[in-house]
Amino acid sequence: MAFKTEETGERFKNDSASTIQTYNTFGWWKTGAGDPCYGFGYHSQTGIVPSDSVKAGTKCAGAVGNVSDLGIMGLIQISQWEQDVSRKYSIETLPNNIDRRVLFDNTVIFAIITKNRVGNAAPDDCDDWPDDVVMLAAEKHHGSCEYNYGNGKAGNYCTEVLNLYKQYK
Repeated sequence: MAFKTEETGERFKNDSASTIQTYNTFGWWKTGAGDPCYGFGYHSQTGIVPSDSVKAGTKCAGAVGNVSDLGIMGLIQISQWEQDVSRKYSIETLPNNIDRRVLFDNTVIFAIITKNRVGNAAPDDCDDWPDDVVMLAAEKHHGSCEYNYGNGKAGNYCTEVLNLYKQYK
């Protein structure tokens, strides 16, 4: 929840069950059932909806502004590469279609890559991670703790995630 809130704010927190179901259904971006700008079905670095969406080419507000587009999308901001490399682990849970734009899929991908990124530092108790491991997971997910997106948003990603983790714990 800490990573989700850091990445995409309060989105979906108070939405109806039908809205959650829409964005938790594979292909919502292809059918037009949901809005890619609302459901984080756009590349967050450029703000552009990808070509496989009914709203392809649409520019969504709030783009980070980084010109090197890694195809980062979804609830916890997962790249295409992360989705692909986690597939050998996620196929057991999600044997058919998978996409980081689907809420549940995004969460499964994030959980898999986070556990792999922290390796042996991951605690046995999934409900109680030490501060240093939360910070390590944050740094590995974001690439560094300190950030300055050049759009007026700067800070320490790791500290922000840790503070949210403590709030939700």
